[in-house]
Amino acid sequence: MKPKCLVRTCDRDSDNHGYCGAHWLRVCTYGDAREDIPIRPRASKLAARCQASGCKRTPVALGYCAAHRYRFVKYGSPLAHIPTVVEQLLYRGAATTLVTSIATRRGLQQA
Repeated sequence: MKPKCLVRTCDRDSDNHGYCGAHWLRVCTYGDAREDIPIRPRASKLAARCQASGCKRTPVALGYCAAHRYRFVKYGSPLAHIPTVVEQLLYRGAATTLVTSIATRRGLQQA
């Protein structure tokens, strides 16, 4: 059994010089374990499922699975609609040009 972290309020096992990984990182970064600032709980202890409604995947960060975390960071909402390639083309007005060029190449429409 590994000894516990040197920080009195920490219940994690020690790995590095008597500190747990989180407190050792603080010692290396700040020169002090900063015992007065609590360490966030591990993601595995926070939730077994993604926080997005209806999602059953395991969270990786911020309480969301990889897909919902990406949407949250990029679009500001984990449930944001990500436009498909066709929707992006339609929005830009490029779909008509694309359809016309394909039809022209296939000889269905004269240029």
